[in-house]
Amino acid sequence: MLISRLKGVPYIYNCRDLYPDVALGLRMINKGVITDTFNYLNKKVLSSASLVVPLGLSMKNRLLARGIKNEAMSVIPDWVNIQEIKPISRENNYLFSELKLQDTFVIMHSGNLGLSQDFLLCLSVYPLLNLCII
Repeated sequence: MLISRLKGVPYIYNCRDLYPDVALGLRMINKGVITDTFNYLNKKVLSSASLVVPLGLSMKNRLLARGIKNEAMSVIPDWVNIQEIKPISRENNYLFSELKLQDTFVIMHSGNLGLSQDFLLCLSVYPLLNLCII
């Protein structure tokens, strides 16, 4: 926002997360002066952007609830194209043969690994499954 003002050029805000919401959700901080300051700065930066690109529709709705105008936002899908990428059966999936997994129960985590994603929970069930990791 500062460079935009100094140079007189517009900017686009690609909104992936809202802070301090993440820290509040993880109970790393409590509501107070810090969260109020973050919320104030967020509103200023988001409201000043020429375009806000929310992560998805639920993020857009959260931003709408915070007073960001609908006209200032555009959801631009940047995830998988579900029209082209579809699940396939094990029999037709060459990776199962290549990795010798035809008769194996497979658990896969696909996504981010961070404080918001409780990957330790995923790992904690491993002993209960009595399986080996490849």
